[in-house]
Amino acid sequence: MIICTLLGLLAFVFGLLAEITKTETVWITGEVGSGGYVRCMYVDSGRSALVSGVGSMLAMGVAMGIGQAYMWMALCTASATDTFRPLAAWTESDSNHYTIFRWQALASFVLSWISFAVAAVLLIIGIAVEAGHTERQNVVRYKCTVVREGVFAAAGVFGLFATCMGVAFYASAVQTERLQEEEDNVRREIMELTIHYTPTSPPSPSIQQHPTFSGDLQK
Repeated sequence: MIICTLLGLLAFVFGLLAEITKTETVWITGEVGSGGYVRCMYVDSGRSALVSGVGSMLAMGVAMGIGQAYMWMALCTASATDTFRPLAAWTESDSNHYTIFRWQALASFVLSWISFAVAAVLLIIGIAVEAGHTERQNVVRYKCTVVREGVFAAAGVFGLFATCMGVAFYASAVQTERLQEEEDNVRREIMELTIHYTPTSPPSPSIQQHPTFSGDLQK
């Protein structure tokens, strides 16, 4: 999860770099005969923004892939030593504590994938636009397509948020596992106290011999 968080920060930084280095245009006006014209030309090739956008996309994708794969393997893979399974507690237990953790995990999971999808769409649009004019950028054109302000920055923010939601999903699982351990420890202590204070066999009633006074009464 630390690696996923670092990759999310890297995706955010690449998004900001792509926003800073995205291609700008220069508009050229002139007159031909009795009419005027407006033309445009790209300032640079856009390779820096393109590389930064691709780097943000890769970092975000690797972070989501590693985080989700690790989480679902930890939640679903059974082992002989690990008896605490948050997924089993979320699906089988009716306790209020587990219900809260279940909804937290579900909200984190859904928000992480929604944020990832939004960031991926924004990055794909930005990469496609920047890749369209990597060659012959100094040619005067009738139409110049550029990425809008804030597209790459928003993609970086959504990518970082998606990674944070993955970490929140992991935190919900850890809290559920700790609650399971605490309940198991309390249950074990109660059983030990019950065994310690419960006698193994019921006590046998003591028979007390009372003296007889039949002879004395006859005398």
